[in-house]
Amino acid sequence: GRLVYAGPTEVRLRAKETLAPTEIVFVGVTDGRGQFVIDGMRATRQIGDSLDWDGEPLPGVRLSLRLRVVWYPGQEAQLAGTVRLEIDGAQAVAGAVDEEAPVRYRVPVTYRVARGATIPGTTVIYNGESDRGAELLGLNEYPYRKIADSILWEGYLRPDVGLSVNLRVAYFNANSLEVAGVATVVLHTGGGR
Repeated sequence: GRLVYAGPTEVRLRAKETLAPTEIVFVGVTDGRGQFVIDGMRATRQIGDSLDWDGEPLPGVRLSLRLRVVWYPGQEAQLAGTVRLEIDGAQAVAGAVDEEAPVRYRVPVTYRVARGATIPGTTVIYNGESDRGAELLGLNEYPYRKIADSILWEGYLRPDVGLSVNLRVAYFNANSLEVAGVATVVLHTGGGR
């Protein structure tokens, strides 16, 4: 059903660039202050000022951005803050993801997965421990991982939402697997892949 990805994020905008998938436009820098267009109105933002946005860039995908202006190097804006993505109707399908899509967010993730359960957002199932390590089903490669080994997976949660995860095994026993790493969520706001 629903998956949630939340964490820190940073964005760099060039003059006349739009903060995708919002309609916030960074016009440029004048006298050390950033000039933006928000909801069709001019907005001056100094270093430390906020740029927030809440919306539904795709049906069933809610996005919340809580950003602050960090600095203005030349005619660019460096923003940092948090992102929260809620994705309804997620059904993982493995496949190559276009990570160059204009709307993509990288967030840290940690999961504790019971034996026989799937790592959220993927098709990878923890099958338990063996003398070779943690056994993973749903990979098209060697299925065993030891502590600190990586687990890579990419695919689609929906035709318009891609996901790639880069995880490390933190711990496992006969009953559960713990992993931590980074998830990159890609939104195809111009249509499916």
